[in-house]
Amino acid sequence: MRWLERSQELDGKIPARQDFPPHKFGALMSHVVVFDVLEPLDFKYSLFGTAVRENAHGEYTGKLLSSLPGKGPDSGIWTFLTSVLKEQSPQYYQIPYVGPTVSIKGSTALFFPLAKDYKTIDKIFLVTQFIR
Repeated sequence: MRWLERSQELDGKIPARQDFPPHKFGALMSHVVVFDVLEPLDFKYSLFGTAVRENAHGEYTGKLLSSLPGKGPDSGIWTFLTSVLKEQSPQYYQIPYVGPTVSIKGSTALFFPLAKDYKTIDKIFLVTQFIR
């Protein structure tokens, strides 16, 4: 099921994580990152797909975005995530690639807000693609 379809079924509300079981994503799950949205505002990596991990500087599962050099409130990723919170809708971004894989020139990501109560965003689900 797609995010927009589910939102329409919910009369425009924000879908929840349980609306998208992992087995429905198959091989795409390796390109998924899920952030928990915390108060005071911060983001915690709750899932860090294997394809993302292979092209990153480490394993970030369980880490706070604010605790990682270059990923805090002044970073691009923080700006993208806060934009999803503000807009309360999926967002698409081209993201500069700063990882260790020299053949990757950039990446794109679709960010999807999720809300277990269908109102207050508590997770942001993103799917990334690396451009070689």
